[in-house]
Amino acid sequence: MKFTQIVLVVIVGSVLNYGIASGLFVNSCIEKLTGEEYFEFGDVCAECYNEWQTPDIYYNCPNNCYQNEHFNWCLETMPSIPQNLKEEFRNKLGLKRPSQPLVGK
Repeated sequence: MKFTQIVLVVIVGSVLNYGIASGLFVNSCIEKLTGEEYFEFGDVCAECYNEWQTPDIYYNCPNNCYQNEHFNWCLETMPSIPQNLKEEFRNKLGLKRPSQPLVGK
């Protein structure tokens, strides 16, 4: 049992080390967003995906560090997010309130 655990730890450690060394886990948004912002914006995308269940949202919402029309549309359509928080997020990302829905594009 101990040998199996040791082998598992070595394998997982090796995979993580390779991912970090090769840049696999390095986030390109690190210069634009704090860790807290990154996860808050990710929560918006997750909630939106859970609501609409479309691969388009899943793949496009986090693009360009959340500075895109998919994130903006998700932000606009989620009733659980207070309006003042929506505006705060938009200001941080340099987004304007969407003038038309993204559905049908």
